Amino acid sequence: MFKSARWRSEKNRITVVFKLQFHATQVSEFAGDGLVLSLVSAESGKPTVKLEKCRMRENACFWENPVYETVKFIQDTNTGKIQERIYHFIVSTGSPKSSPVGEFSVNIADYVGATKACSVSFPFMNSNSDAHLHVLIQRLQENTNLRDFEESEDLKMKEEDRSLRRHFSNGDVEESLRTSSIEGERLRKSVSHMGPNGTRRGSSGSDVTLSSSGGSSGMNTPRELGARNSNARRDHMSNG
Repeated sequence: MFKSARWRSEKNRITVVFKLQFHATQVSEFAGDGLVLSLVSAESGKPTVKLEKCRMRENACFWENPVYETVKFIQDTNTGKIQERIYHFIVSTGSPKSSPVGEFSVNIADYVGATKACSVSFPFMNSNSDAHLHVLIQRLQENTNLRDFEESEDLKMKEEDRSLRRHFSNGDVEESLRTSSIEGERLRKSVSHMGPNGTRRGSSGSDVTLSSSGGSSGMNTPRELGARNSNARRDHMSNG
């Protein structure tokens, strides 16, 4: 009984909300009429989220709706180490008779200390082309309200639309919007190709590329995350 109480006192429970955004590139050989993506917790073995089928456009699938996943972690107060939490991203055609076309794994605990969005790219192992699943992982701060966050994103898009309409004639507006949409799609596709700083080995055996281009990109690099976690552990031990 005393050992159990001591174990609890040495553990700290942390609840974190992550925003996940997905898109897949060079997937014409898999997509057919579209792809479905499921988020599965390794702990429960059950899907926590299943995104609707995404139609392929220009050899890519972009799931417009982000996923907000609440994850509970256990942290050792002596070492600062956070218990790993594995999540699987399963991509399929949506047919009950077909096998998944891609299964990828990530330890979401690696992003607890992230202050900026991180981009991760997973190659499709059975692909004859350069097919990848790209995941943008962002930790939301404790005081972030999801409703306010989504409303601010919608407001930003509406303001950009109004700005375009003020500066262009009615005949030019639609063409400008189409151009902006295409440029936005290209930007989303290029997010994870900003210059890889390192690779990690996923549980499926595939190489995982984590991308960032420094402070101006607004993303954390794996090196920054590792240094921050290491410093946190050293500070905790010195204070103890």
